[in-house]
Amino acid sequence: MKTKLKIKLLEVLIAVFIIGIVGAVVAFLLNIIKIQSADAKRISDINQIAKALELHYDKNAYYPDRLDDLVSAGFLSAVPIPPPGGEQIFYAYVPLGENSICTGYHLGASMETNYREIIGNDTDAYPSKTCAGAGPDFDGTAINCEIGVLGEGDGKGNCYDLKI
Repeated sequence: MKTKLKIKLLEVLIAVFIIGIVGAVVAFLLNIIKIQSADAKRISDINQIAKALELHYDKNAYYPDRLDDLVSAGFLSAVPIPPPGGEQIFYAYVPLGENSICTGYHLGASMETNYREIIGNDTDAYPSKTCAGAGPDFDGTAINCEIGVLGEGDGKGNCYDLKI
């Protein structure tokens, strides 16, 4: 009788241990999926903003000073906000050009990961000359699309950027 009880107790402990291991693996994988989906949303938002910027440029022959101008002009219903979990509370946008004529832009998002499959398709642009009244440009090779901090240029930063 004692032997059967010991075997059942051992079986229960092994089952609990296996369930615990499987649960930990599932939780880890779900976290990775959550992070990747947030980064995919960031890329989607950047592409949506870029399309609205191009529509604005086609109509007005210049890029707007602020992303909010895309909303007031009717090209976006609202400026997208990065999903929670990252370092950014808004997307980086800087109009580029000479004086007050904005003929280009630099748009970026700070990703939670720096997977080559995701980050490898961006511009990785260094800061450029901004339009009059615009703040300084950010570095597309830096971590978190930082302003005034040059990245290594090795593509290891987590800034996903587009530059026109």
